[in-house]
Amino acid sequence: MTHDRERTGPAWGTFLELSDPADGPLHTRLARALRAAVTGGRLAVGSTLPPSRVLAADLRCSRWVVTEAYAQLVAEGYFEARSGSATRVRAHAGVTAPPDAGAGGSRWTPRFDLLPGVPDLRAFPRKRWADMVRAATTELTWDELGYPDAAGLPRLRRQLASYLARGRGARVDPEQLVVCAGTLDGVLRLCRALRAAGHTRVAVEDPGWTQLRLIVAAAGLTPVPIAVDEQGLRVDLLRRATGVRAVIVAPAHQFPTGVVLAPTRRAELADWARETTSQHAELLNKWAVVPSWTFLREERSPP
Repeated sequence: MTHDRERTGPAWGTFLELSDPADGPLHTRLARALRAAVTGGRLAVGSTLPPSRVLAADLRCSRWVVTEAYAQLVAEGYFEARSGSATRVRAHAGVTAPPDAGAGGSRWTPRFDLLPGVPDLRAFPRKRWADMVRAATTELTWDELGYPDAAGLPRLRRQLASYLARGRGARVDPEQLVVCAGTLDGVLRLCRALRAAGHTRVAVEDPGWTQLRLIVAAAGLTPVPIAVDEQGLRVDLLRRATGVRAVIVAPAHQFPTGVVLAPTRRAELADWARETTSQHAELLNKWAVVPSWTFLREERSPP
């Protein structure tokens, strides 16, 4: 069944090839072009045709030309015209319609979607999101409507710096923060920076998120798997990894095990990072309040 929105969709932007004037009168050529648009699928079933006066103005011809073309195609069964309603493409007009991906049948939808990294999109707060977007848009200054700073809007970075100090115990300046498009975008930026600094290998948790390994490899680095047990990342195995000076670790909620990195392991990892003068990325779960690396580093620094 065709949706109402599709049924009333205008066909006003359809390109019509009217051919050479030698091929016949204009109303004949217009009917031929409209017929070809229908049979070729460019005019979908149920599409509304522009009013004859509008199309005549576009073609710079008399309205009679358009009404004659429409009448011809109505007689041939391609169009349907009703009093008080727009002229439309008939449901059985010989149109070869492409398969409707949303009509079901060809696509199986699981009852429970357990794809990692994807929340229950049915619970997305559409109205609240729209309200927040509207409110934020009204507060934007004129310069903020242009191309933003590559590191993110300064106002947003100030808010994030305040949150990190309040919720993570990290003392950072807004200029030190970079707003990314997501976890993978942030990891890709870090990996590119690591490669530019001379790194060739990066440790990743095993088991872990497959996408992280792919991103590491896409940046030109070699992912090195390090085992995870009931206390989190095995730092003893990390120390034995040859040529590894960086590691990607999720201390708050490891995927897929769900393990929280034990305090002793966190301390060992901070020591390893300091000993290897490594650049490191911490992927924090926003629902689990855990100390930041900055806080840990300051807490364990010698007096």
